Amino acid sequence: MLLLLLLLQLLPLLPQLLILLLLLLLPLLLLLLLLLLLQLLLLLQQLLLLLLLVVLQLLLHCFCYYYYSLFCYYYNYYYHYHQSHYHYHYHYYQFHYHYRYYYYYYYYYYYCYYSKTGVTQWPWVIRQQTITYTNYFDSNMIFTKDL
Repeated sequence: MLLLLLLLQLLPLLPQLLILLLLLLLPLLLLLLLLLLLQLLLLLQQLLLLLLLVVLQLLLHCFCYYYYSLFCYYYNYYYHYHQSHYHYHYHYYQFHYHYRYYYYYYYYYYYCYYSKTGVTQWPWVIRQQTITYTNYFDSNMIFTKDL
């Protein structure tokens, strides 16, 4: 009952009390709003960086594929096609290349000449050895037709 009487006496002062409370809480509310805005900006920055990373990765992949294919086309045409009757096919991830280095020449010629299907690729074991022991950009390449 006493509390009710006290509240009734404070009733005319209620607008001033509310304004005072708002003025006290306003800096805290502004600080919370600023922190929320900062969090949103950081999230936006992370999303933009992720998008930039994805775009750069795609561009790198496309340019690498383009220039790699271009290099392989001209390398085929100028260095292999006029020296051999085989047509060399390059792929992005898998090489179909006929290794004609001098220390594999005899086995390669025997394999290609006596194969029934006319297959011009190494068997897997020999191809594995060739990939392990050869340098693709070696200048000492000896072709079948040259010998």
